[in-house]
Amino acid sequence: MTMPGRPRRRRAPKGFGTALGLSVALMLLVAGGIADRGGSLPLVVLGGAALAVGVLYLIYPHGPQFALGTANGLAMYACLFAVLGRAGFPDAPPLARGIAFLLPVGAFVLACWARRGVLRAWAQGEEAADIAHLPRFARWLVAVGAVGVVSLSAPVNRLDPAAQGLALLAAMTVIAVISVVSVADVVRLLVDVA
Repeated sequence: MTMPGRPRRRRAPKGFGTALGLSVALMLLVAGGIADRGGSLPLVVLGGAALAVGVLYLIYPHGPQFALGTANGLAMYACLFAVLGRAGFPDAPPLARGIAFLLPVGAFVLACWARRGVLRAWAQGEEAADIAHLPRFARWLVAVGAVGVVSLSAPVNRLDPAAQGLALLAAMTVIAVISVVSVADVVRLLVDVA
């Protein structure tokens, strides 16, 4: 007679604790760096980053490099968002800023979930890195950069606060759509960066 086996506990993949610790430390530094105006944006950045990394870990449990690359990507995005927001949309309401920050992050996480079967091998580092995807990534970067250039060159900063908030939400919606369309290239880049 055999005894039923005890259920095996799933263990975090090797290196995940280090990746998570570095991710938290990096996001704390970024949140502190953008907190000079106070308000809720640093909390939105920390909460959004923590939620995104946590959900992505659930989707890709054996991808600590992806978690670290995602934290790096979110840190860069938070810094660029703060600069773009202050220069192009200085009077946008705090609620619009928070939602605008979360739009591309949420869209990216949802796209990763929707395409999890296709992206799993890349996110978990099972496929070797190569430079063949860099031209596709360059197209994504140019498209996102164009949104930034238009946002900074248009006289949106002269509009009333409500209009600035709407313009910021529109710009970040475009970036969210670009991120969803290019999710595979972004995942590859985040793993390669890590």
